Amino acid sequence: MLSMDLIRRDPERVRAAMARRRDDTPLDRILEMDGRRREIISEADTLRAKRNEVSKQISRMDPK
Repeated sequence: MLSMDLIRRDPERVRAAMARRRDDTPLDRILEMDGRRREIISEADTLRAKRNEVSKQISRMDPK
């Protein structure tokens, strides 16, 4: 199994190695899905940070 880091860093080298092995794995689709995954993780991290900030603000509110 190849690491995603290697595939991201040097997709043409991976593609050439796959061609030599007659492997028809859809590398472009894998890269596309990985990019989307990374976007979703980033969005989730941003939303988590917002949630944490709002929680801090709520805890500082006067309970009156």
